[in-house]
Amino acid sequence: MNIKLLGAACALTLGSAGAMAAPSAGSFEITSFSYVASGGTLSWLPGGYQSLSVDSEEAGGLGGNQIDGMTIDGRANASYSTQVAHASAQVSATAAGLLSGSASATPFIVDATAQPHLGISSALQYGEFSLSQAGSVTFTVNYTLTANAQAGDPLTTYAASKLVFDAGTYTNFNSFSDELHTVQGSSGTRTGSFSYTVSLGGADEIGHYNFTGTAYATAMAAPVPEPSEWALMLAGLGLLGGWRLRQQRRAGRQEVAA
Repeated sequence: MNIKLLGAACALTLGSAGAMAAPSAGSFEITSFSYVASGGTLSWLPGGYQSLSVDSEEAGGLGGNQIDGMTIDGRANASYSTQVAHASAQVSATAAGLLSGSASATPFIVDATAQPHLGISSALQYGEFSLSQAGSVTFTVNYTLTANAQAGDPLTTYAASKLVFDAGTYTNFNSFSDELHTVQGSSGTRTGSFSYTVSLGGADEIGHYNFTGTAYATAMAAPVPEPSEWALMLAGLGLLGGWRLRQQRRAGRQEVAA
């Protein structure tokens, strides 16, 4: 067997294994967050806070790890991550209002009754502000969402991502949300942007903004390969086995000749 045929055998075997182990993955990211004040000077108040959380869980009760972090009375730069054998999650935030998070889970056989491998990432950031006099503040946000999962049981193998933003006063506010969810037929990558204007009646009125982002991924613990995947793997293993047998026979003939 020549080197080209050996390469083809390896590609068949590894390619089929890779097809069976494609991860579910979801993510959210605020790529830019800006604001412009008019009619008064903007001041950020000490009432802001943020909450970050990541969770990764191995199927079948084989291990898990959850990490939570919160900053009270302020927004801050922070990041957390967690990983087990077949799931992971990351989350980060900046004082400037940029949030991002991702979660992934990879199919791997545990047993037929085990719960799916699981990754979760979530972020919340809340800020309060005032103006020196009556005026308005316009927020502009750009974001990216992703959700991808291999074909299979949608109840155990899926990915989702969601972003929610609201801004206004305590008596009047607007809300925006967007999400991708593979179970609902939306997957891939989506980019978007939006702007909201908050009007304040004077220096004694308080405005706020609130971001919430979530990424979720699961992968079933006992995937059943498609017939085509088994065929690819068996074909690759067959070629590798034949190559190995020829190598052994060739080595035997060389020893006899010697």
